[in-house]
Amino acid sequence: MSEEKIKDVNKEAFKQAEKELLEQQVEKVKGFILETLKKMEVKKKEKEKIDEELRILKMDIEDLRNGRFDKIEERIEKSKVARGVSVNPFVNLAMNQQLGLNHFSNQSQCINANWFVATSGTYDANGKVYYL
Repeated sequence: MSEEKIKDVNKEAFKQAEKELLEQQVEKVKGFILETLKKMEVKKKEKEKIDEELRILKMDIEDLRNGRFDKIEERIEKSKVARGVSVNPFVNLAMNQQLGLNHFSNQSQCINANWFVATSGTYDANGKVYYL
């Protein structure tokens, strides 16, 4: 082989090697991008779930404040998310009655109480203070 042909072969081999290296790097970066996009989708779904749970809890607080236990129970019956998040006041009242911890003579007194006054105030939840 002549010296000129050897130079041409070397040049071509170098070009192909550079091209192959570039393609490998592109594939790596593409993999990183795909992995990041998948993680973003998972986090978006988690955020949607948390937003829905937070929305239900806010409605529960408002209904508790207004003494609307029926709305909470209705929400628990209809929504799978509410079943997992909401506190069912009727279950808690029934449990307290069974344990002899009922502070009210009957449930109607409990429901007829002024719930806005009874539930307003300052609440400390693990170091975070809520003002209602």
